[in-house]
Amino acid sequence: MTKGQINEQMNYWKISGERNWKATERVPKKIEKKITDYIRILRADKLPIREVILFGSYAKGKQREYSDIDLCVISPKFKDPFDAMQYLWVKRADDNTPTIEPVGFSLKDFKEGSALIKEIKRTGVRIM
Repeated sequence: MTKGQINEQMNYWKISGERNWKATERVPKKIEKKITDYIRILRADKLPIREVILFGSYAKGKQREYSDIDLCVISPKFKDPFDAMQYLWVKRADDNTPTIEPVGFSLKDFKEGSALIKEIKRTGVRIM
């Protein structure tokens, strides 16, 4: 998926009404770029991505200057949440703040739902 396609997907969610588009409107452009760049890194590594969900302070519109960027990545490649988190953390570009704080789940684990997953489903904003 190219940067343009990712941006198109983000814009689709902003205008479609399928999710809380106002939440994506609150996300600053530099944060959108950081998310887009991160997704590109994952795609370049051939990670099959089913869904990416922004959650936490940016999704709620309560971010502060140094808030991290909480992302949930759902992929059929992920069999164990701890292995998924390790993989996703290695792929981060820790060049500056704010930092992406990723978590990863298989679709099955995401459907079953832990307390964190329930929070992501309740307040998260689907990016793609």
